[in-house]
Amino acid sequence: MLRSKWGIMKNKKIKLLAAFIGSISTTFGSIYAISLAQANNKSELVLSQNDKNVDNHKNFASAPLPPEYHQLPFSSFVSGNNIKGDLIYEINEECKTIRIVGSNLVSGDNVRFFSRVSIQGGEYSYAVTAINNHAFDGCTQITGMITLPEELVTIGDYAFNGCSGITGTLKIPSSVTTIGDHAFDRCTGLNSSLVLPNRLKYLGDYAFSNCSSIQGTVKISNFITPFECKIGRYAFESCTHIEKVILPNNITKIDTGAFISCTALKEINLPESLEVINDSVFKNCSSLKFDNLNLPENLTTINVSAFEGCSQITGTLTIPNSITQISSYCFKGCSNIENIVFPEKLEVINTQAFYGCNKITSVDFPETLERIDKEAFFQSVNTSLTSSLKIPASVKMIGDHAFYNSAN
Repeated sequence: MLRSKWGIMKNKKIKLLAAFIGSISTTFGSIYAISLAQANNKSELVLSQNDKNVDNHKNFASAPLPPEYHQLPFSSFVSGNNIKGDLIYEINEECKTIRIVGSNLVSGDNVRFFSRVSIQGGEYSYAVTAINNHAFDGCTQITGMITLPEELVTIGDYAFNGCSGITGTLKIPSSVTTIGDHAFDRCTGLNSSLVLPNRLKYLGDYAFSNCSSIQGTVKISNFITPFECKIGRYAFESCTHIEKVILPNNITKIDTGAFISCTALKEINLPESLEVINDSVFKNCSSLKFDNLNLPENLTTINVSAFEGCSQITGTLTIPNSITQISSYCFKGCSNIENIVFPEKLEVINTQAFYGCNKITSVDFPETLERIDKEAFFQSVNTSLTSSLKIPASVKMIGDHAFYNSAN
């Protein structure tokens, strides 16, 4: 489906990097003659546009192609087996780049994208730097491993969404700075570890959501500053075979649900640069293990259900002094926490914050605490806790059942 607009294509000869010799013809008014050349130790596929009416292409997705869009067989841009369908592209003369903007009934096995395009006889080569929004959205007939262009910079929103036939290892080129929202959502065939490049500006919402076969380790390298250094909402939601995540040292925010229901996740580092753990980030990560969890000192926000259901957090939980509120359901069901070290300036413990934490044996509330909401420690404080549990005079409100079935 045709999805986006960008750049201007001039009528001149072009040549595309490739690994084969052949010829192709189009059914929409242009004939392209192909020959093989060598440049910079790479194979190049030369396309000569012999028809001046190059813009008179067939309709695409039941609508005429805009004049800046051009269409060629998929095989003109990739190598692989059983390549079929058409690809839509644009060239930006000023930036010397090419962008893939859409596709039509494409299929192929073990698809390998060519990386560069150059003007025939010209001074410049054109890097394939972008795969646009929705370019291959729902293309389930692309199967096997996929190799992305070596100089790719942008992977757009929904670029490979639902491409469930892609399998094996996905290698993101080191040049990539943007992985858009839903870029690889529901690519359920990806079944290896994942290493993201070290110059990301943006890792989008749902980027790898429901990639349920990605396994082993996910390594996210440092983000480029001054862009917001964060992992998008639900970026790895329900990636049920990931076991380890390595976060970058400059990350500041893990957004809502980023690792929700990653039930095999056992290990993740929480760098000191981290400031925000948003809603449900680690909710239902039932295998995630921390012995004596010390949350980062720069952390200012731990939002609703952030660690809910993380039953393998053991020993002492230390919450940094930068936190003034503990959000609702934040540590609900963390049934192996034994001790809690609260921040010195804590003011509020919200609803069900420690619901079901039934091994707590030590609680020492700070004198700044003003409110303990309903069911905050419902079925939580272990019966071995003695009368040393004291409520500070600063507390103005205790909600219903705040310590129900807990030691008094």
